[in-house]
Amino acid sequence: MKEDLVRIYSEIYADKLLDPFFTVERFRERFDAHSSAPDFKLVMASRDEDTLGYIYGFRLSPDSRWFRGVRDSLPRELTLALADGDVFAVCEVMVRQEWQRRGIATALHQELWNSRRERVFTLLIEEGNKPSEAAHASWGYRPVGSMQPFPDAPVYISMFLRRAES
Repeated sequence: MKEDLVRIYSEIYADKLLDPFFTVERFRERFDAHSSAPDFKLVMASRDEDTLGYIYGFRLSPDSRWFRGVRDSLPRELTLALADGDVFAVCEVMVRQEWQRRGIATALHQELWNSRRERVFTLLIEEGNKPSEAAHASWGYRPVGSMQPFPDAPVYISMFLRRAES
């Protein structure tokens, strides 16, 4: 399974693989760290024997450093959910290029959302990736602010989605 994830990552980031932050080795390191986190969850889409895409993440602990470096104040609802350990971090949403714009990412996200109980989801989108930012905004995500999670990482837009009160 991990090799399928790496293969799809390599396809999607083919033009960035020489950047130290985006190398396959760094992706493997990040995936290993993410997949060993509490409440890790992975959802994959496949057709026949072919993996089309995936989404994964994990529940953030109250002392998580996920939002370190956010250049703006966190919204109160996000701060309260984080203090309660009620935030799920979406680390990757990837769909192979030939399968993009067919609703697969939306279906993967919905499946993950429906399988979790956390009241807030959060994710990072590389600054300047307007199609991804628009797609996530259409799912209800709101921007938190910009951040650079690691010194060699690009700047990302942090976004969050809160469940409606029932």
